[in-house]
Amino acid sequence: ALFGAARGSGNIMVTIQNNDFKDAVIYANWMGSIRKRVGLAIGKTSQTFTIKWQSEVVQFEADFIAGGSFPFEPFDVFEGDYLDLVIMNEG
Repeated sequence: ALFGAARGSGNIMVTIQNNDFKDAVIYANWMGSIRKRVGLAIGKTSQTFTIKWQSEVVQFEADFIAGGSFPFEPFDVFEGDYLDLVIMNEG
């Protein structure tokens, strides 16, 4: 971050490639913060979301509308980053 820049003032972009047939609500679990809803990833589509950057580490989670969830690995993330996530087809 630039000197004097307000911490957390930037955004990150996340593309969710949902290869499963089931729709999923995507959440971001930011280190030291509460879980925040990112948006809905429709089955068999790819969508890009812009979200507010909150901390250096984030773990995304896909909660399937039909039940069950898919946790992603935690990422080191900084303002302006672009993440590409894939939800595998669970059949």
